[in-house]
This record gives sequence, C-alpha cells and structure tokens, in this order.
Amino acid sequence: MTELSHRLDELAQRTRDAIRPGLDGIRALDAAVGTPSQALHAVVVAGTNGKGTCCRALEAIAGAHGLRTGLFTSPHRSRFNQRFRLAGVDADDATVLAWLDAVDRPGATFFEVSTAMAFYGFASQAVVLAILEVGMGGRLDAVNLVDGAAAAVVSISRDHEFYLGSGLEAIAAEKLGVARPGRPLVLGPGCTPFSAAAAATGAEVLLNGRDWRSDKRSVETQTLTMNRPDHLLLDALWDAAAVAVPLAQALGLDEPAAVEEGLQRFRHPLRGERMGGVTFDACHNEAGIRQFARWAQRMAPDADLLVGLSGRDPEVLAPLCGSGRSWFTVAAEHPKATEAEGLAQALRARGEEAVALSRSEAAALLRRKVAGKTDSLLAFGSIYAFGPLRDALQSQLR
Repeated sequence: MTELSHRLDELAQRTRDAIRPGLDGIRALDAAVGTPSQALHAVVVAGTNGKGTCCRALEAIAGAHGLRTGLFTSPHRSRFNQRFRLAGVDADDATVLAWLDAVDRPGATFFEVSTAMAFYGFASQAVVLAILEVGMGGRLDAVNLVDGAAAAVVSISRDHEFYLGSGLEAIAAEKLGVARPGRPLVLGPGCTPFSAAAAATGAEVLLNGRDWRSDKRSVETQTLTMNRPDHLLLDALWDAAAVAVPLAQALGLDEPAAVEEGLQRFRHPLRGERMGGVTFDACHNEAGIRQFARWAQRMAPDADLLVGLSGRDPEVLAPLCGSGRSWFTVAAEHPKATEAEGLAQALRARGEEAVALSRSEAAALLRRKVAGKTDSLLAFGSIYAFGPLRDALQSQLR
C-alpha cells in the first residue's frame, strides 16, 4: 500500500458517510491555508445529471484556447487522483499527497478535504481556469465557497431529496445557489421552468431558446454554431456538453476552431462510452436511467444488460424492464451497494431473467462481450460498480 493509499483509507474511515451541508467546514480548511479559493478564476457547475460532462467539455474547450485548466469532479472511477486534473491530466500521487498533507484537519469530512485540496492545489499550480463540479445541490455545497466568475445549472430533477427538498422548486433553489449577481449563469435545455427563480438571483441568465439554442444536432450562440460530435451517443450527454459552449463564450472563450476542437476532443469515461461491444453509462438515478432507457430501446434493443446500484431503489430500473432482455447484476464497491443477488431478485419479481455475478464474473463477462458486436452489452448504474471494472478493462485492451 502506498503512502497516499494509506492516508486516503484513514480519511475514509474517519469520515465514513459524513455529509455536512454548509460552508463552515470548508471555510475553516480554506482559511487555514491562506484562502486559496479566493485566488481562483473559477467556474462552478451544478445539476442533477450531466454536470461532469459539461465540465469535461469546458475543460477541453479552454485547453484548446491555450488555458491551463484545473478540473475538480467527483466521485472518482477507480483512483482518488481522478478527481483532480491539471491541463487535462490526472494529478500524480506525489502532488495529491502534498495537497492532502497541506489541508487535512481533524473533524473535516471527506468531501470538504477533497474540495479544499482542489482549491489549494489549483492555486499553487497557477491554474488559469478552475472548473469545479458541485457534489450535491449547490447553495450549501463545499465547492460554492468559490466566488465563481460564471456558473451553470445543467439539469434539474429529483435526487437527494432528503438534503435538497422534495419538490423541484426546492431542488432548483438549492442548485441555483451557485449563481452570483451580475455574473453569467447558463441554464441547461430543461431548466426553462426555473428561469424566473434564476433571474431572482441577480445573475446574468443565459437561457436556452432565448440567449442560446441547442437541439439534438447542434448548438448555437449569437456568434457560434457547433455540430454535435459523433462520439456523444446519448442525447442527454449532448444536452450537457452543449451547455459548455455558451458557458465558454461567457468567459471569452469563443474562437470557433478552438471550441470545435474541444468538443471533438473531449471524452467523459463511463458516460455513453463504447469499448468494443460494451457500452458503459453511469446513469444511476431515476431521470438518468429513464433517458438511458429511451436510447437503449431505440438504438440497442437486443443488448444484454449488466447493472449495479448504490443506495437506489431497484424500481428505478422499471423503464428497461419488459423488453425480453437478459439481465446480469453486480454489487458496487460501496457501503451502500445493493447486493447482486438482492438486485437480481427484484428484477425476477418483475418477470425478468436475471443472473447475479461476483465482481470477477462481471469482469469476465465484460471481457467476453467487448469482442462482440456493437452494443452487445450495456453496463450501467453506479460509478462505484463500473468505474474499477471499466478502468481494468481498458488497461487490458491496451
């Protein structure tokens, strides 16, 4: 075990399941190392689904304009380092360990520590643009300590209702908390019903259909028109990536060739990602799975399904049931993971054919299916289920 692995295990055990909405904890960590959050030229991206894809697209667009970027996202797929990217590359162990040593304090939660690491690390690395993905909600998320130069809310749907409220209006209010008066706030394609609440923040609201436009083929601003890249298989992914175009333009990143290069170049692992005959997607909540099901029924009607869930009611799988597919289930590597057999039983109760697999059996299935025809297997659900499996499969294919 490396020193970084040991420290991360200790941090995880110390803060297991600790969620503390509010900025007091992150403010204390940040202040202890000189408030690097206030030195960052940053963008904050919130949303129920798609915020990570928007962040990745913006990272690539900014990089194509020659900016040195820092990208903070969560959770990671298989290595903690994946939460921190410098100029499009995951931070190395020595760098991450140095950041952890600098900011960790007793009593801080796992997410507060990792967010403080991003603030400290990006400031120390002279990052020109810090792109920060909200963990949950927005108003009380640790990332929101930053006074962002611009913000985006990619999508709004029901999720994390224990913390964010039970109605869409309440959830929207939490996510819109990333807005800053007088500064750009881009709203994703489905956020029009919340435009009045967005305007009430005092932000300069950039509304889809009014200030910019996107459909399933292209995105258009006042000065740019960009086509959808072929690698974005799912409409929901394109909807999220399209938000990065007006967001980039609000930051002055509007060179057409660079925007196009960024959209074509960026990739977001586990989001509509094809590896041979396997297609991965990290959809895990009701809205995400419903969108994925629409694509699967239209584009991959004969594909087998491999699913793993963490802390979700198996009822979220209903949109994919009743189509005569073969199901396989696997447990995620997470304390809240649904056991593979329990998930299989829930599917069988719906009349589905479902086989529970160990993680080694799931890895073997992926290896077999990757050599098959396109979309032989759709592997979807919790990132904790498929991040390590996906990364291991990729390393074997190299």
